[in-house]
Amino acid sequence: MAVVRAWLRPSGRRIAPLDDPAPVLRIGNRPLAEWTAEALADAGLHRTEDRAAPCLELPDNVFVNGLLLRALVEGAGEGNGVLVLADSVFVDQSAALQPDTERCAAGLRFRQLRVVVDPDGPFPDVVVDPEEELQTVVRPASMGGDLRVPLARRPCIAIGHWMHLLAADRAAAALPLRTTAPWRLGLGLLWAVLRARSLNKWRVLAQMGRRGPGCDVHPTAVVEGSVLGRGVTVGPHARVMFSNVADGASIMGKAVVEGASIGAGALVGQGSVVRFCVVYPGAAACMPIIQMSVLGRDVATTQATWAMDANFDNNVKVVMDGQVADSGTPFLGCAVGHGARIGTGLWLAAGRDIPGGAFLIRHPDQTVRGVGDLGDGGPLVAVRGKLQPLAALSRSAPSADPQPAAAALHSGDRPRPESPVQPVVLVFLPPSAPDPGAPAAAADALADELAAAGIGALVLGDVADSRRALRTQGGLRVRGGVGALPAELTETAAHQPRTVRVVTATREGLLAAIWGALAVDVV
Repeated sequence: MAVVRAWLRPSGRRIAPLDDPAPVLRIGNRPLAEWTAEALADAGLHRTEDRAAPCLELPDNVFVNGLLLRALVEGAGEGNGVLVLADSVFVDQSAALQPDTERCAAGLRFRQLRVVVDPDGPFPDVVVDPEEELQTVVRPASMGGDLRVPLARRPCIAIGHWMHLLAADRAAAALPLRTTAPWRLGLGLLWAVLRARSLNKWRVLAQMGRRGPGCDVHPTAVVEGSVLGRGVTVGPHARVMFSNVADGASIMGKAVVEGASIGAGALVGQGSVVRFCVVYPGAAACMPIIQMSVLGRDVATTQATWAMDANFDNNVKVVMDGQVADSGTPFLGCAVGHGARIGTGLWLAAGRDIPGGAFLIRHPDQTVRGVGDLGDGGPLVAVRGKLQPLAALSRSAPSADPQPAAAALHSGDRPRPESPVQPVVLVFLPPSAPDPGAPAAAADALADELAAAGIGALVLGDVADSRRALRTQGGLRVRGGVGALPAELTETAAHQPRTVRVVTATREGLLAAIWGALAVDVV
C-alpha cells in the first residue's frame, strides 16, 4: 500500500449522558482507543501526529477494524478517496444519526474518513463492502416479524450517540466469528464437541468461550459462548450467553445476561435480565429487565424499576445535540449517565437519557410512610403517603359546582380519591364551535391544567386514533378535527373500570365530572 501513515482527527464529541470524550468510550469492555490502535496495526498503518499528505485521516470517534482500513487504502490506489460503506442491512440498522456521514446511492459516506494524497484534489468515493453475514431471529408478526441480524466482517460506525455504542458493541462481538480462519473455527468446534461428549448444540455451546483464572461459576449456572474475565462470579441458575464479562463482575442467582458487555466489578442483580446492553465498570444492573441500554460507570439501579425499550407505532425518539431526533429503530432502551442512582417504582421511557449523577426516586405521595385509620378491614390506599380506607374516600361526594372543585383541587385542601391502580380518566371534548381546530386547542389547554393539578388524564380533541389512546392510557394529546365518541372507547372503559374511565362533558362542567368518575368505588 502506498499510504502507510495514519492521522487521528480529533472529533471532540462527548456522548450524552455519559459525557465522556471518545478515548473513554467502551466497546466490548475495551476503550475505543485500543480498538483504533489494533485496527491501524492490522492494516499496516503507523500513527503520526503530522497531518501532511499522504496519509489516512481517521476520526477518533470511529469504530473500525484493520480489514476495512486496508480495503479503503487499496481502493484509493495512488490517489485520494473517501469511504463509502456499501448499502447493506448493517448500514440500514446503524446509519441513523452517525456524525459526519451522509446517505448516498452507494451506501453511507464517511466524510472525515479518507485517504489524502493531494489535499487540493477531488475525493472520489471508495465503496467498501462490509461483507455481512445475515442471521435470522424469528419473531411473531405482532413484534415486527423476523429480525435480520448482520454480522459484518468489515464494520465501520461513527459514534456520536450512546445508541452507536450498542451498535459497535454488537459489531465487535461478531468479529471473532467473522475474521477467524474457517479451519480454526472448525478445530475449535471439534474440540468443543469432544469436551462435551455430545452433538447436542447446547452442550457444545457450553464448552465454547473462555474463563479467566479465579472464576466462581455455580454448578447449576449455564455459561454459553461467552468470555469471563478474572474472578467473575456466576450464581446459581444464572445464564450467561454470547456475552463479555470483565474482571471481578458478579452475576447473581437466576440472572440472565445475553449479548451484553458487563464491565469490571459490575453487578447483575438477582433475577435480573440484561440483554444487548453495555454496562460500564462498577455499575449495578438490578432492574427486572433491561434491554438495548447503556449503564454508565458506578450507576445504581433497583428492582421494580422498568426501562421501556419499544415503540410499536413509530421509531423511538432520542435527543442528539440538544434536538429530538429519530433513532431509526422502534426498539431501543435508555442510557444512564455515570454515577446516577435510580430508585424503585419508576418507568424510564425508551430512548431517554438520565444525566450523570442524577438521583431518581418515586414520588413520596406514592410511598406508604404512615398508617392512619384502618377502618373495618377493607381495602386501603395511599393518600399523600398515608394509608386510608378506600371506602371512606369513595363516599366523599364530589362538588356539583365545578368552580369549588377546581379551587379545592389547586389549593390542595381536598385529597384526590385514588384507586389501588390509579385509573386514568379519558376526557372527550365534543365540538362546541364550527371551528374544527377549537376542540384540539381546548384539549391542549386542558391537558396542561390537569397535569399541573396532578390528575392522570388523556385529553382527546379528536377520536380518530382511539385505539392508540386506549393502549397509551395517559400522556397523549390527539390533535385534529372532531367526531362522535366511539362505542369502542366506552365499551373498553366498561370492561376495565379499575384502569380506564371515560368522561364526556362541556369545558365548564368538566372538573366536577372528573371528580365523579374518580370517586366511583370499583374495587
